[in-house]
Amino acid sequence: MNPGLGVIFQKVVWWFLKPTNVLFLVLCVAALLLVIGWERSGKRVLLTTLFVTLLVSLMPTGHFLARPLEAYFPKPTLPENITGIIVLGGAELVRVSAANNEPSLNDAAERIVEGITLARQYPEATLVFTGGTGLLAGANISEADVAKQFFERFDIDSERTVYESRSRNTAENAAFSYELLQPQAGDTWVLITSAMHLPRATATFQAAGWQVLPYPVDYRTTRTVSWLQSPNIIANLPFIDDAIREWVGLLAYRLTGRTERFLPNRD
Repeated sequence: MNPGLGVIFQKVVWWFLKPTNVLFLVLCVAALLLVIGWERSGKRVLLTTLFVTLLVSLMPTGHFLARPLEAYFPKPTLPENITGIIVLGGAELVRVSAANNEPSLNDAAERIVEGITLARQYPEATLVFTGGTGLLAGANISEADVAKQFFERFDIDSERTVYESRSRNTAENAAFSYELLQPQAGDTWVLITSAMHLPRATATFQAAGWQVLPYPVDYRTTRTVSWLQSPNIIANLPFIDDAIREWVGLLAYRLTGRTERFLPNRD
């Protein structure tokens, strides 16, 4: 389950682009400047970095970045019959699940929960889970293995479930699932993933030739802006990281030809 060079490259690049990591590196530069005696420059870098961090953390920066993505697809009214339900991986704590022999989920657990809910609502529909692992090391099971444990605990019939466990990113989710299922014209496939991630995921599935019905879950913003953010700066920064990652991902997928448009078709 080792990731390929392309996946490794993407993760290394994102490590250097991730805002919290950039913050850490800039603080290291400030500390170095102070150590070598460039006190004026070091203090300027340090104070500027702290001021910017406080500003973007205490203001609703994450909301402004994430809300356009989360609002891009409204929750759809599902038809009477659907062909299948596709649940994207990303909610599974693979290392924790493997270490404790117990399936564990992160704060995107709504993906799994809604997949099970719709599977019960549509007992004739195929339930598809797509997700291998994008971890660089330390994982001997896949996201699909963890999801399978959850689906079995909720008595989802194994004959109607399909697990795609090779994919390491969203582009491979779409490509490998399409290859496995060979969807036909007129099929109705519901695509479940986090609302913030749904535009990029839908654009990727459309580029693979798959017209899915986007179904957002795991919202992290409200309809209106709250200017009173949590004073917990450390907790606010990862939200900004996640939102920026999706915008960077949309751009990167478009530039590398993994999608045909920056944002997906909503027709």
